Amino acid sequence: MVTSESSSGLNGALGSAMQSGFTRIRSWRVPPNWSRGDWFEELAAVGTAAAWQAVCEFDPARGVPLAGFGYCLIISHCLTRYRKEWRYALHLVASDSGEEGTTILRDPGASVAKVNGTHHSSGDVRGAVGALPAEERQLIEQLFWEERTETEVAAALGANQSTINRHKQAILNGLRIKLRDRNEFRTFSA
Repeated sequence: MVTSESSSGLNGALGSAMQSGFTRIRSWRVPPNWSRGDWFEELAAVGTAAAWQAVCEFDPARGVPLAGFGYCLIISHCLTRYRKEWRYALHLVASDSGEEGTTILRDPGASVAKVNGTHHSSGDVRGAVGALPAEERQLIEQLFWEERTETEVAAALGANQSTINRHKQAILNGLRIKLRDRNEFRTFSA
């Protein structure tokens, strides 16, 4: 049975989790197609809805404190919204410049990929991905262009999620090396 004293303690704990979550969220870069005020108002709405969801789904029998559960849900929902908005913003940048697609491999806030301190245009990244063997290229396309999760891809391929993660990491490391080598070649041939 929840008493009014324990209820106010839960509200205080969730309130402090929300505060620290929103403090962290305010350090994130604002997408270019949003004003700072509107963007943080949007994330506040997403975070508040996530906090309400945490209250509704909270199960004390699991041994996880409401504050921790709420914090994780708030950050997770806001991060999902953040990534979605950056994908959209980069799509607009790519379509404005006449390119056919978007490339998001590392930093969702960058209009170019940054590999080992060197910036590469999305054409460089797209070319490197296009040069991959068919299976590797399809995996990268499913994960990044189709925005499928590793678990979804693993289920479709009849594999384990950890296997998909290892393959993804190996492919991305190979792409980093290719892009680094291309850049060094350009430096020497220029």
